[in-house]
Amino acid sequence: ISLAAFDSQLRETLHRPRAGPHMEWAWRKVYHSDSSMLAMVSRIKSDVVRTQLNPRQMACWGFKEIRYGLPPNHMTMGRDIAFLGTLCKRPRIVFHMRRDVHSEINSTHGQRTHHDFATQRACFEAYMNGTAAHHDPAIASYLGGCVCKAGKGSLCPPAFRHELEDYTENTEHHAELWSFLGIEAPRVRPSYCQGAHCPKDASEGGLRFKA
Repeated sequence: ISLAAFDSQLRETLHRPRAGPHMEWAWRKVYHSDSSMLAMVSRIKSDVVRTQLNPRQMACWGFKEIRYGLPPNHMTMGRDIAFLGTLCKRPRIVFHMRRDVHSEINSTHGQRTHHDFATQRACFEAYMNGTAAHHDPAIASYLGGCVCKAGKGSLCPPAFRHELEDYTENTEHHAELWSFLGIEAPRVRPSYCQGAHCPKDASEGGLRFKA
């Protein structure tokens, strides 16, 4: 998240007015070519993130991050996701939550409040709808940072809303997740599946991803 802020601030400097022709020429010499400092920093930044999130250089990879959309990170969620999208050839975002907000609160053992998760859910919806509009003006006032604003030459990564219960109940929506990701669903018995909800042809074991 801090790296996304650094990336945004660095790019913003490209559009700042210079004091004169000499300053403008000096700035462009350093920052406006393929071998420039900006290009070098961009390569290093991408390498740092990929090394942390995809150390084995897998073609299909992903990670889980709980903070996105929760205060205070909701203020920059759209920007943060757009930044991560620039590091992937075909990025996909999954907004995963529990169906019942109270169950979600209980899972944090008192570390998060109803307001926190209400904010996160509204932030997810703002991203997916592409607008900060909300029936509650108080909530709408802080959803601007949830909307993705992709930079020049890039697109906002598409997102899919998914609930824990889709997984545990093996719903049709859960099956649609794999189509959204563009990968084959694992033919194993989910560790949380219950009775009739479990696929009949699934073997024992936890959820596995195949690259």
